[in-house]
Amino acid sequence: MAQVGIASWQENLPLKAYEDAVTHSDGVLVAKNGKLSGSSITGVWERKGIIVPIAEEPQVIWEFGSFFFTGYGSNVFKMWFSGVGGINYAESKDALNWTTSIVVAPGSHHGIYNTGGIYYLYTTVGGDLDLYTSTDGITFALDTANTVPRGGGGSWDDTMIANPCVWKEGATWYMVYEGTDGVGIWETGLATSNNGRAWTKNVGNPVYSLTDTGVSGFDVHKVGAIYYAWDHEAIPLFGVLPTDGYFLKSANLITWSKVFTSPVLPRWTDDDGAGQREGQVADLNLVEANGKVYCFYTSKFNQITANIKLAIANFNFTNLVTVPFQGPALNINNGNVAIGRAASPIDWGGDLPAKLDIDAWGGAVTTDALRIKQVLYANHFNMLSDNYFSVWSGRYDGVQFNHELHDKQLWLMDNNDIEFRQHNPYTVLFLGGDGSVGIGTSTPHYPLTLIGLTNYANDAAAGIGGLTTGDFYTETGSNPKRVCVKI
Repeated sequence: MAQVGIASWQENLPLKAYEDAVTHSDGVLVAKNGKLSGSSITGVWERKGIIVPIAEEPQVIWEFGSFFFTGYGSNVFKMWFSGVGGINYAESKDALNWTTSIVVAPGSHHGIYNTGGIYYLYTTVGGDLDLYTSTDGITFALDTANTVPRGGGGSWDDTMIANPCVWKEGATWYMVYEGTDGVGIWETGLATSNNGRAWTKNVGNPVYSLTDTGVSGFDVHKVGAIYYAWDHEAIPLFGVLPTDGYFLKSANLITWSKVFTSPVLPRWTDDDGAGQREGQVADLNLVEANGKVYCFYTSKFNQITANIKLAIANFNFTNLVTVPFQGPALNINNGNVAIGRAASPIDWGGDLPAKLDIDAWGGAVTTDALRIKQVLYANHFNMLSDNYFSVWSGRYDGVQFNHELHDKQLWLMDNNDIEFRQHNPYTVLFLGGDGSVGIGTSTPHYPLTLIGLTNYANDAAAGIGGLTTGDFYTETGSNPKRVCVKI
């Protein structure tokens, strides 16, 4: 996709999100009722909204020389994107306002690279990658058909190869691309070449994949000795959709890991499909210009209509990759507030979303968190109440809040019961709305019920058993057993 780039840097943006007619210091309205309107800041990214409607898969180069702006003496943004009729081309001086596009090549799912005065456009036609070349980025001719063919039958990429990211280091060309075997799961592969035409696939492909879900659209940039990539991925629970933008790194292009387990560019608005099963933020393409990083990406509410959007980070690549957390620090969505993660209207654990979700993302698989939420399911975790609030302090397991490990919980029931829990669903202390107290149980049958005490027939037997005055025991024969005190 984008060309690999290295540069130098500036200042950080405040980590903000806005709700209900909150404004920037310049007085511009950026959000209302939790739904973004125009520009908004989410994490390091200032989202500018739709810049090219009814289009997708943007590939952008910022360079000198314009086809549309005759005599213009500065660099322009040049975009090749999938649109009506094939690969379209448009230009912009500011990345916000774009010229009318023209069709320059067939196909879709493309990537472009400019080197030595030649534009190399790799585009998917019939499932394989064809190479078109041009000296001006406008007039392309077929150079090499099937420059990267699909794999053989039964291989991971035997149905389609798409969305390549191409660059050179010295005399070696590199391509990171996505492929599928037709069952709906997309994975990422690596290929190399000495001329950009004849490619050799890495024998260990795919180099990045996730179980039961898809990863697509790698956009690679090298900073120092490390490769960084932005891609779009789905949550394994739901398959290949919906998708959000993630941030990864690798030292060798073969072993990849997430820098943050949380998305750095999540679905955010209605037209991104926020809260929908088919929404997408996808095809992230990052370009450095004027000391900033411009992120062009596809936004989909469903799988019918796509638009190209823009987000801008006030960093160059060198500093962007060192930001401790790139995603929204404070998110507000339909009254749900999250600090350090997305405030989605869907909770992947199956309940309603957290009303307040504080996540101390450190990039690890399990990270500390605090969650306050409302649950509306009958008999949830064997509880009889069908409406309660819970406060959880625990960890995420990398996909959702881990209900079984590390967590400590306070449950406030609608019948005035209060529970303190650890390692859900084990009750430590239960305070009943009727005045009963349970230790180790949420169903006390006496004013005080304790679980785990030794059974004795009577006070004398408890004394013989070694208990002293004031010790608790449960009475043999009671059903349920009654708690007694040694006298």
